[in-house]
Amino acid sequence: MWLLIAREPRPDAPFWLGRHLLAAIDAVVWPALWVLLIRQVPEPVGVVGPFFTAVAVLSALGRLHRAVWVNHRYWFTTWRWAKIFIAMVVLGMVLKLALLAEPRSRAEGTAWNSNSSVRDRGSASAPQVEVDASPSHSALGQAHGRGKLVFGDQPIDR
Repeated sequence: MWLLIAREPRPDAPFWLGRHLLAAIDAVVWPALWVLLIRQVPEPVGVVGPFFTAVAVLSALGRLHRAVWVNHRYWFTTWRWAKIFIAMVVLGMVLKLALLAEPRSRAEGTAWNSNSSVRDRGSASAPQVEVDASPSHSALGQAHGRGKLVFGDQPIDR
């Protein structure tokens, strides 16, 4: 048994002066960028390169027809990807500000509890291993992960 569900069609795009010209540019530039990208591949691509170029040219022709003759149904690709790019940039800035606003860093002695995402500041429940990088230890000892156990700020002898 087949179940077909038809979506409601998208509403027409709003008309404004210069929309036809910008839509035509948008319709041709993106497939041209695809062709430029496939031409810049340093390895030989064989028959895939010309096939991809032909698909991009056919896509450009279809997009150009829609942009010029059926403009009320053309939606800008540049605007679609720009919204995604701007959202990623804003997310990156928020994450960077969150890291800059952090009161203490790991380098200042904050231990992270591996069992949870909560910071542990000196309690005896979360051991932290520090590798001693003094010249008295051999490179072999450091490669095997030898170090000293630390509970909070108190070193523990083995």
